[in-house]
Amino acid sequence: VFNCSSLSTEDVVAADPSFNFPVYTAVYAIAHALHNALQCGSGRCNDNITVFPHMVLEELKKSNFTLLNESIRFDENGDPNYGSYSVVFWNHSGDAEEIGFYTFYPSVHFFINNSKIQWYANVEVFNRSSLSTEDVVAADPSFNFPVYTAVYAIAHALHNALQCGSGRCNANITVFPHMVLEELKKSNFTLLNESIRFDENGDPNYGSYSVVFWNHSGDAEEIGLYTFHGSVHFFINNSKIHWYTNGEVPTSVCSSECPAGFAKKYAGTHKCCFDCEICPNGSYVNITEDAYRCIDCKETEWSAAGSTSCNLREVEYIPFTDTGAILIMVGAWALVGFTLAVSVLFAINYNTPVVRSAGGPMCFLILVCLSLCSISVFFYFGEPTTSSCILRFLPFLLFYTVCLACFVVRSFQIVCIFKIAAKFPKLHSWWMKYHGQWLVITVAFGIQALLLLIGYTCSAPETNKDTDLYPDKIVLGCDLDLKATSVPVLFLLSLCFLCFIFSYMGKDLPKNYNEAKAITFCLLLLILTWIAFATEYMLYHGKYIPILNALAILSSLYSFLVWYFLPKCYIIIFQSHRNTHEYFQGLIQNYTKTISQ
Repeated sequence: VFNCSSLSTEDVVAADPSFNFPVYTAVYAIAHALHNALQCGSGRCNDNITVFPHMVLEELKKSNFTLLNESIRFDENGDPNYGSYSVVFWNHSGDAEEIGFYTFYPSVHFFINNSKIQWYANVEVFNRSSLSTEDVVAADPSFNFPVYTAVYAIAHALHNALQCGSGRCNANITVFPHMVLEELKKSNFTLLNESIRFDENGDPNYGSYSVVFWNHSGDAEEIGLYTFHGSVHFFINNSKIHWYTNGEVPTSVCSSECPAGFAKKYAGTHKCCFDCEICPNGSYVNITEDAYRCIDCKETEWSAAGSTSCNLREVEYIPFTDTGAILIMVGAWALVGFTLAVSVLFAINYNTPVVRSAGGPMCFLILVCLSLCSISVFFYFGEPTTSSCILRFLPFLLFYTVCLACFVVRSFQIVCIFKIAAKFPKLHSWWMKYHGQWLVITVAFGIQALLLLIGYTCSAPETNKDTDLYPDKIVLGCDLDLKATSVPVLFLLSLCFLCFIFSYMGKDLPKNYNEAKAITFCLLLLILTWIAFATEYMLYHGKYIPILNALAILSSLYSFLVWYFLPKCYIIIFQSHRNTHEYFQGLIQNYTKTISQ
């Protein structure tokens, strides 16, 4: 009938009035858009691309080609920059009649011939007053009840938005769509004995919705319904739906569901579009409660990254059954046993020169205080309480102060006997008359007891739960307030420093008379022990800190017991010839001759 290859563009456009230039241009523009959307070139197109309408529309907006010497392109609104639009009116005979035009090129021009428009107001087309609602609905299938209800609802909404009443409306009100929508939601009227109103979602409480499917032939086919009254009922006949994916229901999602342990984060304005972010350590996501938020675990709980729930933390402390705790407690009981044995040995040999030179009755006070200091060790184990936290430090700080005060006095007496007695006889006589050694010990004990009482009254040690060391554990310990213990510790350090000075002053005493040297060595061990503990405390943080602290205390007690008392026990038991008055008198006389020369 028609051989397109032998016709020019002008022939096609002129062949029939239906093939006018705008129609031909539209077809050509769609062809250009499809060509670009399918990435056609060199006689072939990309078969792997599925073209959707929005893709064609995007390419259509970019159109720029020449047709019959006309440049074809569209502006940002999608309007062409050539030709014109015809304004068409469907007259009473049903024919389309051109009554005006809208030109774009070379200048914009709009024209309507109003004389050609025959408004229904001048022609008796329809007499509304003579018809009932039922007549209007039944007049034609297009005037069905939902359509009539919709028009009536809009009329009610406009009536209320314009504040109409008594036959007049408020002419000063400019009605905007949102105002009509608000009034539409409030609709409540009766039509054909049906109560017309809408719920909070904007759905009517009457009638039904028809679920429509546009089939392959382009016809609208009813495949289901959704009724509101008297009960809600939803039905779809799946057999009538012919999916383009060979019968399989296609998926239509903006974002795939997040894996377990990932929270959704909105990406855009739609809830179906989101990014997935993993919940960090110490948090989890519960998709049944809130899929868009990572919830923090409680202080007693923990979770790894990407968790959907929290786990209880394991509570850790040093129990009495721990191997390290057992060894330290055995060492503490051994210390008590050794001090008791040394006390018995010194009591039996009380009047011998070795016991008298070691301090005499002061030795028993030192041994008793060393045993009392060991009480602190036992409170470093088991679940910490406020009482155990106090007793970790109180006995050691109090009774070790007495021990150091005794050694301060003992060091001073050694220096005094050999050096100060000859130069300051009055000072020596006053010291002996008023028992200066016991006065110093009593004052030191009283000061330390008062400092500890004030410190613990103002800020007593408390238990703490350390959740920072391990993500899955709670380490129980004692929270020591430095303000409460710093002054007592400084007082203890000052006694240690004073004792070290006096003992060091006696370093050149008789070679075999090594009291001051023994005290100096014990103090050096004490200082090194606490330096090692302080270093370990700064480098290591964990549940075994209490064991290290208890070990440092036990080492401090053993330093005096082993290096001060055991050598004297050895002399008493195995070298009794050195435990005589004649031997000691000889040492003193030889030293006196040496310093006099």
